[in-house]
Amino acid sequence: MSSADSDIYQHAKTSSLVYNNGTVLWVPPTKYEATCKLDMRLWPFDRQNCKVVVGSWTHHVGQVNLQLERDWREDYMTQNDEWYLLKVDEERNARKYACCTEEYADITYTLTIQRRPETYKTLILTPALGNNHINFIILSPLFI
Repeated sequence: MSSADSDIYQHAKTSSLVYNNGTVLWVPPTKYEATCKLDMRLWPFDRQNCKVVVGSWTHHVGQVNLQLERDWREDYMTQNDEWYLLKVDEERNARKYACCTEEYADITYTLTIQRRPETYKTLILTPALGNNHINFIILSPLFI
């Protein structure tokens, strides 16, 4: 997952919070995209499990303590025309690395998605089945 392709969002008009101690909080908007290794054996009726890990490489749990979202809602997601979101599992991990004494947290999201096969049925399977029926009708007298 990377925000490298979302440089158009880095320069968008955003607000900052300036505190009386001089601290400035600026959260630049960004768009993350993740790719999954797909198992296409049952295409277009396939179901996929995709893992996305979100964490900080630069802030330990004393600075950024990621927590699970107990009230997960599907309306957090953008509607997709190709996939149904069936399930979201989440797991919080905290570990120490050889470089550092502090723990670093991440959350692993496992998304179970299923392809919406309607378009593929209409555009590919229905004509293919129709073609098979026509071939059977045309060629069946040859075998009688």
